[in-house]
Amino acid sequence: MSPPRPRQRCLLLLVLILLSVPTAGQDLYTYKSKSDDEDSAASKSKPKSSSKMRAGPPGLSKSTSSKTSPPPSSTSPPPPPPLPQPPQSAMEQELERARLASEARKRSASAEAARKEDEEKEAMRAGRRLKREAAWEQELKAMKKNERQEAIRRRKNDKKVIDKVLKSKSAYETLSLKPKWYEVWKKEGVGVSVKQVKKAYRNMAKRIHPDKNKDSRAEDAFDMLQEAYEILSVPESKKAYDRKLNLQKQSTREDQLSNAQDMAVNAFERSRLMTKIVSTLLGPFAPSFFMLCALII
Repeated sequence: MSPPRPRQRCLLLLVLILLSVPTAGQDLYTYKSKSDDEDSAASKSKPKSSSKMRAGPPGLSKSTSSKTSPPPSSTSPPPPPPLPQPPQSAMEQELERARLASEARKRSASAEAARKEDEEKEAMRAGRRLKREAAWEQELKAMKKNERQEAIRRRKNDKKVIDKVLKSKSAYETLSLKPKWYEVWKKEGVGVSVKQVKKAYRNMAKRIHPDKNKDSRAEDAFDMLQEAYEILSVPESKKAYDRKLNLQKQSTREDQLSNAQDMAVNAFERSRLMTKIVSTLLGPFAPSFFMLCALII
């Protein structure tokens, strides 16, 4: 008998493979059915849980089993409602009204005292101004013509310095330590040392002192200069003042921004209304009118 050819070998292998496939599938099915039967038998042989097993071992009494508490729940119980307050009696209400009235009287009395103090200070300042003005007039009359002209010129320069101090909005501006208008990169109060404050105070005191300055408001300006120096010469008070100044500037900036936004919204609404009116009146000629206005502007 001759050996099988390669084609015959391939055919034999294919036949053997086809014959072995159903047996493998049948073996897999039988294995699955066996495993299912074993699982069902194990579940049947396992004893069912009875109420006695749940209650605990028989050695424990009913009292000990009743003492066992259930596990705490994760959600906390709601808080109890607030107890109703007892109504106040007529005497308590009367005492409360009397207390509020006394506090209101104290506040009004303190405000009245502060107002009177401010009025007294203002009257004292006005009296000092009148005295200085009268003394200046007497000095001017006693001078010669050339001296009088020179004194008048000097007093005009003194008035400019006093106006600058009285119109200042911060202690740095009073001491001429505020950055110039072109120094936009500098921030007010940053990098100012105590030595600079003392030097600026000495320079301004020479120009504002009532003995040197002939303006009638020199004493008021000198008081402001002293207050600014007392604030900025101490490092702790300077830090507190810088903090307060920054907060004021921030609030002012926010107010300015909100005002600008309101103005822009109002301008837009008015222009929109005017455009609607002109379009209604001119009709088809409105676009040409708007173009003409744009060219004119």
